[in-house]
Formats: sequence, structure tokens, C-alpha cells
Amino acid sequence: EALPALFACLLTDKPVTLADLQAKHFTVGSTATTGGTYAGDRVFEAVLHLDFKIVPGYTNLGELRQASERGEVQGFCGVMAMTLKSTFWPTYEAKQLQIPVRANLTPDPDMPDVPNAFDLVKNDADRQLLMLLAGPWYFGRPFMAPPDVPAPRLAVLRTAFAATLADPALLDEAKKENLEIHPLGAEQIVATIKQIDDIPPAVIERAKPMFGVGAN
Repeated sequence: EALPALFACLLTDKPVTLADLQAKHFTVGSTATTGGTYAGDRVFEAVLHLDFKIVPGYTNLGELRQASERGEVQGFCGVMAMTLKSTFWPTYEAKQLQIPVRANLTPDPDMPDVPNAFDLVKNDADRQLLMLLAGPWYFGRPFMAPPDVPAPRLAVLRTAFAATLADPALLDEAKKENLEIHPLGAEQIVATIKQIDDIPPAVIERAKPMFGVGAN
């Protein structure tokens, strides 16, 4: 299932734009230095030329939210679209949570006015760094089978899986939980993985500390 976007979030009722992020210093929180929120903080900071003081070590998004409400940090990056809409959406709709920037491979009709970092970066290296961050979140939690599954059986599995994700009862239950279903086919997932796999070694080396590689 696709999780089509990740966001930079600031818990405040005062409007905050990307221009504000680029003009001022912000203290942002994260979970572990090997976690997605830390990578989001570091990558957004690097490709959009932001000035972040990153405070890692929070256990989960709930703690990060509480830290923002207490004023320990001003916000955090790396919130998935599904998490945003299932957990933070009432706060966002009440204009108590600001989302100045997002990074996603497909449009989000619910947030057409939030700038997409992919449209803002100026060079391929920054775009590839964003792809390392956002690409795996695009296909989210894929279901996989061993490479030697016979083609007819694989076709049956794919057909059954697609039918499940189109089942009215499942979609109704997801709607009650404010969860969105965005199924991706194998071709889309494979193409995205190939894009990630083709990223040059120099970009990978640049990304390592941002993703906590080598972190203690």
C-alpha cells in the first residue's frame, strides 16, 4: 500500500511557511538517529537549506508531539501521510498544526497548497537524496513472495490481493478509522526500487550520516 507523502510538521497555531523555515532557526525533534524522523529532519534541512537544531532521542511520534506542545522543540519531520490523516488530522484542520513542506512522488488532493520538496530542489543530487528518503515510504509496506514462485501462482496472488484492497467492507472499515487505501501494483514498486538502486554512490555516501549509518 502506498504511503504517498511525508511531511515537516510544526505544532503551532501561527502560520509557518517554507520561507519562514528558510529564514529562521528552528529546533526540531526526532526519534533515534537511525529513525525516519531523524532522516527527515536531516534531508529536508540539507536539500531546502534550512537551519535546524535537531534534538534526537524521543521514543515515538507521541512523545515528539508532547515535546512540541511543551515547547521543548518546535516541530519534527518524517510524518507519513497515513499517520498524519489518522492521528493528526483534527489538529491540522483546526490550524494548530502547520505543514510548511512535504515530499511525495504523487499528488495529494487533500493538501494541494503545501509545497513539494521534489519541485523545489535545484539539482539531481538533491533530488536523488530526497528519493532515498521518500521512495521507500511511497510503497510503504509491500507484500512479497519468494523469487521462485511459479508465474501462474504469482498472478493468482496478485489478483486476490488487488480484489481484497477493493473490497467494500475493507474500504468501509478503513474509512471509519480515517485510513486511506492507496494500492500499488508490482510494476510501480519495482520501478521505484530501481530508481533507488540507480542512485549514484556519491549520493549514498552523502546520505549515510543523515540516515544514521555509523551512528553509535
